[in-house]
Amino acid sequence: MESVDHFKTSARAYCLVVYNDQQDDSAHIEALADVAWTKVFDFDPNSRESCTFSRCEVPLRNQRSLYITTCRDNAKSLHDKATEWFFPIDDLNVGEREWKKSVGEIINSHIEKLADFCCRRRPLTVVVMWYGSYKCLPHLNRLLDKMDERITDGVKFVFCLREKPNDETTLQKFNEMCSELEVSDADIHIVPLATMCQQLQHQASNKIPSRTRYMLPALTERVLTKVEIEQKDVAWLAEELDVLYLEQDHSVSFQGNRNDLGREFYHGGTISWFELQLGTYAVDRDIQFALEASIKTVLNRRKSAIKTLYHAPGAGGTTLARRVLWDIHLEKICPCAFVTSLAHDNDAIHKRIKWLHNKTSLPVFVVEDSRISKTESRLIRETFETCRQFTPLVILDVQRYSSKIDKDKEGDRFWLKGEVSIPEAIRLTEVFSRNCPEKKDDFEKLVDDAKAHKNPRVFEFGLTAFEYEFRGVQSYVSGYLKLDGHFNLLKDLSDWRLAVGFLSLTYYYGQAAIPGQFFANILGIRKKDTVDFGSLPFEAKKFINKEDGNYWRISIHALAKEILEQILCPVPHSRESNVRLSSSATKCLKEFTAMFIIEAGSGKERLCQDLINVVIATFFSRDNNEILMIGRTKRHLSSLILDIPSQRPLYTERYAIFQLLVEYFPRNPHCLAHLARFCALVREEYPVAKKYIEKAIQIREEERQQYHHYMAASFEEGIEEDSQGADTPLSRIYNMKGCIYQAEMSSNIGRLGSVATCEEHIDVNEVITEAVALAKTASTAFAKCREYYKKGHEDSFGYVPDIKLRLKLIEFIKKNFGDYETYVGSESADEYIKDLLWEVDSLIRECYEKVFTLPQEFHTSVDWYCLLCKDAALAIQNWTDVSSIRGRRGKLAAYRMLNQSRSAVKNIWYWDNMRKSDIEDIITLYEQNFQEVFEKGLDYNLDNDMKDWLLAIRHELIERPYTIEEVLLRVRQWYDRRKSPYSVYYLYVLTAVLAIGTKGQTGSRGSFAEMKRLQPLLKRASLSIGRPKLCREYVTSSSCGIKRLGHNQEHRNWDPDSRNWKFKGELDSFTGTIRECHSNAKGTIEMDMGRVADFDCIKVFFVPAASGFWDRRYVNTRVQFLLGFSFESGPEAFNVTELKRFKCTTCGKTNERATDDAVPFVYCSCGFPINVRRQVDDYAHAYSY
Repeated sequence: MESVDHFKTSARAYCLVVYNDQQDDSAHIEALADVAWTKVFDFDPNSRESCTFSRCEVPLRNQRSLYITTCRDNAKSLHDKATEWFFPIDDLNVGEREWKKSVGEIINSHIEKLADFCCRRRPLTVVVMWYGSYKCLPHLNRLLDKMDERITDGVKFVFCLREKPNDETTLQKFNEMCSELEVSDADIHIVPLATMCQQLQHQASNKIPSRTRYMLPALTERVLTKVEIEQKDVAWLAEELDVLYLEQDHSVSFQGNRNDLGREFYHGGTISWFELQLGTYAVDRDIQFALEASIKTVLNRRKSAIKTLYHAPGAGGTTLARRVLWDIHLEKICPCAFVTSLAHDNDAIHKRIKWLHNKTSLPVFVVEDSRISKTESRLIRETFETCRQFTPLVILDVQRYSSKIDKDKEGDRFWLKGEVSIPEAIRLTEVFSRNCPEKKDDFEKLVDDAKAHKNPRVFEFGLTAFEYEFRGVQSYVSGYLKLDGHFNLLKDLSDWRLAVGFLSLTYYYGQAAIPGQFFANILGIRKKDTVDFGSLPFEAKKFINKEDGNYWRISIHALAKEILEQILCPVPHSRESNVRLSSSATKCLKEFTAMFIIEAGSGKERLCQDLINVVIATFFSRDNNEILMIGRTKRHLSSLILDIPSQRPLYTERYAIFQLLVEYFPRNPHCLAHLARFCALVREEYPVAKKYIEKAIQIREEERQQYHHYMAASFEEGIEEDSQGADTPLSRIYNMKGCIYQAEMSSNIGRLGSVATCEEHIDVNEVITEAVALAKTASTAFAKCREYYKKGHEDSFGYVPDIKLRLKLIEFIKKNFGDYETYVGSESADEYIKDLLWEVDSLIRECYEKVFTLPQEFHTSVDWYCLLCKDAALAIQNWTDVSSIRGRRGKLAAYRMLNQSRSAVKNIWYWDNMRKSDIEDIITLYEQNFQEVFEKGLDYNLDNDMKDWLLAIRHELIERPYTIEEVLLRVRQWYDRRKSPYSVYYLYVLTAVLAIGTKGQTGSRGSFAEMKRLQPLLKRASLSIGRPKLCREYVTSSSCGIKRLGHNQEHRNWDPDSRNWKFKGELDSFTGTIRECHSNAKGTIEMDMGRVADFDCIKVFFVPAASGFWDRRYVNTRVQFLLGFSFESGPEAFNVTELKRFKCTTCGKTNERATDDAVPFVYCSCGFPINVRRQVDDYAHAYSY
């Protein structure tokens, strides 16, 4: 087993190439499932039916996720916790040349994915188990040769054979193949298959004990119970989530030395679940109780929320988050999970969270730690928005906070300070003294420091516990780093010190861990050999923590800072701040950063995705600035770039770093885009910036085209097609392009200022022409940015810059021409200028509707818009251009400004105190626009226009009776031209109203059939809209045409907790029968439809827990309810109340009556009144259908 390094999967990746055609020699072959294979190439087409795979499939599924592919399937990305079993050949009789022609490209794509997985991350060992005919030796030779060629980090090949080829020709080819692959005789093993498999059983590194049972809390008929999770589902969940199961013994999965329990944790490592299970290492923090109580409150209410824990570097934020997760899991109130995936896959995480909820019928609690999963706040919000549409979910988002902390909590945000309070210091002393009693006096000194307001920090307790005579970070680092104070960075820094320096750079600035294999060249190790953490010098291990997957990082943030201080400036110097590097250290930061870039980019032919993520986090990420307190100015550059000393106006030193990144990562669009951004926003070199941004877009577009077929094949069933067009990197690049052109436009008109104050003569028409040309390009780029969002997860950066760009132009026109409306009416006004007012208005509304979290910058832009358009009344009075769509849209935007306040910008219209003549004019303007668009086939987005018109024609001052059929005809024209989510919604709603009918009129069978056809389209549209659960329309008691529908804006007393309208007098009531109510959050009512639907019915969604019908005993209960429509559910019932039956004493018939009806009598069909107050309700359930 020495040839395969005893299958140490934490340090190496393992690939199996197998061919076994002897069924009788496979007694122990299931032992292959005990090895964590990343990829298996199985040359036996019958393997699944009778041979290797048939024996390994079940045990493998119980230990790892298993994906099966054939030579007809495109390659997919590989995963640490999954095995892909690949069948590269369908017919053994196919010759090698024909095989290459037919499936060669597919085989190559699979090898490329394997190479991407291993690149500068883990060396690959390929185990060739060949127990059969050598007929396919040419195929094998081509496969292994391609592996050796494409996996540039080096591959180790190990052969296990029943025997070598018998005939000389085949033996010669075999020996030549081994020689070309540099396979030594020691790596060729002639061993029976059974013997080899028996050895594997003893060497298994990832065997899950069969005795382990995996249980989760579950809700069954309103009673908390347990549900068992199958091992194959456990393995599938483990790809993305570390799920905490009930009563699980974590000592089984603990791989460290029991004698060293707590030592790595006290050195800054992540506390293990086993250490939390023991309960002797973690300490209660001051904010812990409030944080746990806040989370449990939301969980007990079956609601969704994001709780954010901001923590100072080294304050123990990850430990606190894991402790909170552990404590809540012990209460057995919901499934609890920790996101472990390094590459945040929103769809994969969403599927697993939804699965947990469906399995347990409970809300799910998830912790996402940016240090572990490298997750941006934006991606966490995206996960939340995706999941909460279907699942009650609480996310604890753990983010490092680089500013001074002066508060503990604010709403859903909590702060953890790096300095410990006196109670925390006392608790830390109690815990540490139990584990290290000989250091009790040292701990007591730290308590005294806390009482003296000397602000000891958490990590000082850990280092004091296990480090001999720990006297502070500075002396600790200098004692082990041992720099003499006089050396040259490029010549005298030894290998392990250089590695420690690079780790400090990436952890201090990017919170990023680096794969240990990255340091092979630095440490003088061959690429195909494993970079073993254990081989590092004792001194290096004092600074570095090894994490799962052989990722290395500096143990404590404060150590990373101090290491950089001493490496960058080895002579004694003062530290001006606990947060920022000293000015003495930053003098050499550029040179040291360049060294890292050169080393990271040395493998230009294939760049490790992990390293690219490290580069992005270290050089470009500004997330730490984004989480600062509201009102704080957001910096344009990352902390690392800002720390490099550089002088105005060109900032040459910082510019050189961006250039070096592009030189060593020439095909990385992120590097090109950020260089372009720097050239524009900092150096104001706009032509150069445009060149780089166009190149970044070109490269990203080429990547999309290159992998288009792969992307299409990668999306599993259930992922909407709209998601496949999303491209977050391309969206961000287009946003940068828009900002570049916006900056140039602002610079040009900013230098000009007002014409009246300029001394020299300037042709203002020429200036406005140039500005409009730049603005058009910028707006097109921002539109592209929005186009590449993932539907339903839009971000504000595609809207706010576009809004500000257009407002800047409006301000310039008003400043230099005196009146925007007059200029728009002139012949010289560009069409782009004429659309400004309407487009700004539309962008504001769209941003509010689609963006989950609106930044302060958005509200500032709205204030600016209101200020610029404060003379809306005068503009309407003098508006003359109503002969074109642009002119009419401009006047409509002015109407909105006249009848809208800043606080009401979220509403469609602010109708209060609006005159009847204004509303009629608004309706006329819209209808003229519709007529022109539909008749001429113009390409206009009418979503906002149609929504406004639908609201206006239902205003109480409008007397004209618009029929539903008339409105439906207009909506169908809208739908035929643009199948947008809202056109689908209103087509569905109006069709549903016709299908339902009124109390005096039977519904339409044709409309009912159309409504059923539109149902899946509405469901799909819900994935592309913000707030899909919101009920936007409801059915009123009116029978006057379109006023049968009422918009939720008119009823502002909706209570979201009870899901009831506080004032419901104008709403119509309907009856039906409960069919499903087992889940607390999802139930179904079959609506009474009479003869409209003889064989089918309208199924209405309702929330059983809100109406008190959450239990199986309520199935088939007759109920009365109010009816609304949402994107997600379609028909939705509110105020669900039970219908009871009362017997007529005259004819003996029973009659239904709502329980909340205040009328004491109900009339029987025979005409006799029934006094329901006098009757005992003996028939409440007896007559239920």
